[in-house]
Amino acid sequence: MPEFAVDTPGGIKVPDVVWCSLNFLRTRSLKKSPFTDSPELCVEIVSESDTREEMREKMQLYFDKGAKEVWPVFLMTGGVNFFSPEGEVGASFFGMKADELEKDLKDSFM
Repeated sequence: MPEFAVDTPGGIKVPDVVWCSLNFLRTRSLKKSPFTDSPELCVEIVSESDTREEMREKMQLYFDKGAKEVWPVFLMTGGVNFFSPEGEVGASFFGMKADELEKDLKDSFM
């Protein structure tokens, strides 16, 4: 889902894309926005003006609200990273591999 507002201690944050399990959706009202917790997967499209520190802070806010993974996506280079609350991981819990996703991004946008 796009534009899913999450109320965090750092203010309302809106990941570019999210994925939620059916259990997540069944236990919350979709009419109640912003949400008090984060969906399991948040994807952020990183712009040239985003700093590493800003992205780290935003990811931590999502993790603090319950996200299982955050994927920063760099459209300019076709790069993607997977992060869990413990740090960067090579493969996504959701079954994706960075190199496969990067190939798909490059094929689609470059």
